[in-house]
Amino acid sequence: MASSGNQFGCDISQMDQLSTTFQTTTTKLQEAVEELTGRYQGLNWQGPDSEEFQQQMIQFQDERLVGAYMATMGARRALERTIEYLRVREAFGKPLLANQYLQYNLAELIAEVDLLMVYNREAARRFANGENVTREATIAKLKIGKLARQVADAAVQYHGGMGYAEEYDVSRYFVDAR
Repeated sequence: MASSGNQFGCDISQMDQLSTTFQTTTTKLQEAVEELTGRYQGLNWQGPDSEEFQQQMIQFQDERLVGAYMATMGARRALERTIEYLRVREAFGKPLLANQYLQYNLAELIAEVDLLMVYNREAARRFANGENVTREATIAKLKIGKLARQVADAAVQYHGGMGYAEEYDVSRYFVDAR
């Protein structure tokens, strides 16, 4: 038990030391930040307060486009693998791909992926021409995020229990899409 303890049984003198250490550390950190801020102030990383977020989004537009394109290609490949599987897997004497319900759902997902591919290509063309495509890159990222989860869910379901087996790419895609 501490000599100058309180109801919690801690030594107040130790608390004062921790407080002093914290204040010293905070002061040193603040000084370092001020030094760095002063050193890099001329680089104009940020504009007026109302424009900081927009400037950050402009800097990230190429990464968003690349991410959206890669995720779209992953969704396309997962659908292709699922179709291959449904073509060879038989139930009731026919390939599963002969089921109209599965065909309709796959056609819907393929159409969504194809639309996103066209959208991504147009955004990439505009970006290559030096245009600001922040909005398009953001929309593509949002849309593929939702679509990738839908494709992953469908692919695993259409593979049945084998969709969870590590031998099939759709199980890995399911994990990656989340």
